[in-house]
Amino acid sequence: MEPKDQDNFLKLAVKGFKSMAKDTASFKNKDLFKLAKKAQQIGSKGFLQFQNWFQKLDKGDKLVLAGEISYYTKQKDSTIEKMLKFKFESTEVKEALRQKMIVKPRIDVKSFKEQQEIDMEEAAYVADYFNIIDLLAKDLSDIMKKAFKKNDIETINNIARFAKHRVTTKGQGKGKLYLYTQGTKR
Repeated sequence: MEPKDQDNFLKLAVKGFKSMAKDTASFKNKDLFKLAKKAQQIGSKGFLQFQNWFQKLDKGDKLVLAGEISYYTKQKDSTIEKMLKFKFESTEVKEALRQKMIVKPRIDVKSFKEQQEIDMEEAAYVADYFNIIDLLAKDLSDIMKKAFKKNDIETINNIARFAKHRVTTKGQGKGKLYLYTQGTKR
């Protein structure tokens, strides 16, 4: 490992910690935010100081920081493992996770359905794209239903426009909408 490589890695990591701190600032549990801020602060002091501080962290914090470096900097896991001298797949970490020895989880892991129930501004959410699309569709559906109750057809049309549709209540019974493709209104 060349000192230049270490410095470049740390610069990227510090930028990642800064983004991580920004993203986790709104979490109810401030532990992750504090960890990101501390990592950013120590990382600014140099690679050796960061490495020494990182080695003293508990396994859970190491795993979180290493994972977040991977996420925010798009570094390969092998590069992160080499620079931090920490293995993602070490038997020690696997055993700690298996026995739930990691003292306090940093993020409550929720199922997709549980995640849909919380306010999206409360926390960041990472999932496969089908689940994200389903979540967005549900949110848009809720917005359009509220707009319909308020007789705000314009909001519904603004959303429907992306799918090349329009709606109208003209000539329809109470509680009914007429859906048509743009350009084919009768």
